[in-house]
Amino acid sequence: MDYYYALLDSYALLKKRKFKLSLSEKKEDSKEADKASQRATVQADIKAAFDAAQQGQDQTGLGSGGNLNMEPTQDEEGNQVVKISGSNIGEKNVSDFGELNFDNENEFGYRLAAAWLGGEGGEDTDPQDPEEDEEAAKLQVEAAIKEQGKTVMQKLADFMDPKVVKELFSGLV
Repeated sequence: MDYYYALLDSYALLKKRKFKLSLSEKKEDSKEADKASQRATVQADIKAAFDAAQQGQDQTGLGSGGNLNMEPTQDEEGNQVVKISGSNIGEKNVSDFGELNFDNENEFGYRLAAAWLGGEGGEDTDPQDPEEDEEAAKLQVEAAIKEQGKTVMQKLADFMDPKVVKELFSGLV
């Protein structure tokens, strides 16, 4: 019965634990913020080119690869649209900028933004620093080795109060 109460106490302590943000998570958060900022900039650039094309100005050589075009044209019904083409994204007539969905990777807007950044029309083009990849791999291997060497008692201590874990195991030995 003491085991049961000790387990309840450790669970209560577990619920009181605070979240700590480590350096690697901060680095990832900063990368995500950079990506979000880059996406917003790309969307603003695409909107500016789209608006100019709606005003009747051909927009050619767009994006970092210079292989995207936006041209004013008319659809089959005679409505003013912008024909977006180039790279590997294909071709699409768009009447309103709001039609472009930049969040779903299966949508034309997402592929347009990826191509604008220099990708192949949908690939995420986030160049990785090889040294950073190597360092991350080393850290993962070290963490796995440390985890393998831990005893059951040490693993429980990661999630529970170490004093409670010692009490639990002292009664079993």
